[in-house]
Amino acid sequence: MTKWIEPTKKWGIVTGIRLESRKMKTDATVKNYNMEIIASDGGRLKGNWTGKVSTNVNNSYLTLPVLAAYKINDRWHMKAGVYASYILEREFSGNVYDGYLREENPTGDKVSIEGDKSAKYDFSEELRHFQWGVQAGADWLAFKHLKVYADLTWGLNDIFKRLHNDKLRYVSYLSEYRICVCILTKNIILFYSTMRKGSPF
Repeated sequence: MTKWIEPTKKWGIVTGIRLESRKMKTDATVKNYNMEIIASDGGRLKGNWTGKVSTNVNNSYLTLPVLAAYKINDRWHMKAGVYASYILEREFSGNVYDGYLREENPTGDKVSIEGDKSAKYDFSEELRHFQWGVQAGADWLAFKHLKVYADLTWGLNDIFKRLHNDKLRYVSYLSEYRICVCILTKNIILFYSTMRKGSPF
């Protein structure tokens, strides 16, 4: 929702509540990655993992953006500002394989996981409840009943908590872009489609 704050409707404020789903699946090869793995018997081992990692992220957020809007002309609007998100559902889990874990530190006892063996990990409980960042984007009225939106969000705080024992520490942020297309008639949305991509880095 945009609230114009001066008579010429050049400047305004964009805000509202949105429900977001952020998902990601990725495979990577890492070295000395601090983590806790869960063995097939339920036992847990902490240490430094070197090998392959498969990760699945599936989080839901309630997000409040507060953006400044600028009307370039009747077709183009620009916007930029900040957002805050509260996590509703969280999952950050996966498995490790084809590698080894050094228990407790990089020179600890070596535990190999090779061949068809794998071990699980789950960092879901270590995800922060609150995240915040910056957002920028543009709206383009292509035709009378067709509008295109493009937005980029950039997280500014770690998605993970900093643990008290400091044995596991992650410095991960989230970036995401969205491109949305909607068909309008008398200011009612008849069709809405979105393409989005997010990544931790």
